[in-house]
Amino acid sequence: MMLTRFSDQDLPEALAIIGRNLGGHSPGEAVFRRIAATWPIPTGQVDTPEHRAQAVRLAHDFGLETFDEDPANGYSWDGQRIYTRTEASVIVHEVAHWLLCAPERRVLPDFGLGAGPETGEKTVAEAARCVSDEDREEEESLTSLL
Repeated sequence: MMLTRFSDQDLPEALAIIGRNLGGHSPGEAVFRRIAATWPIPTGQVDTPEHRAQAVRLAHDFGLETFDEDPANGYSWDGQRIYTRTEASVIVHEVAHWLLCAPERRVLPDFGLGAGPETGEKTVAEAARCVSDEDREEEESLTSLL
């Protein structure tokens, strides 16, 4: 799953459009409005070293090993550990993958879903892919929700 990025200038309008399209009829609207109300985020408060440390602790709390290395030099998940020299949100996303994927795929690079956007060893990760496009998209969506 690839998420759409918005510039700081375009985000307020995009949030307003989404809010109007929810039209007061969606059960998720209250959640959306709470998240949207966090914008703008004060400078220096996004993806801080403390956020990264918290994400690494979360991984450890679930019994996952971590490796202080950039995923571009390997994988986000190499079948044994999360590469943590990345954004805190990516580390949390990898923990969610581990929780949601079939246990037999936990030993595969990038959980057998194929190379993620941060993965450097794309050829190896793609060779380990063992799910359909549809299953990959569903699992990515569920992981992102978690």
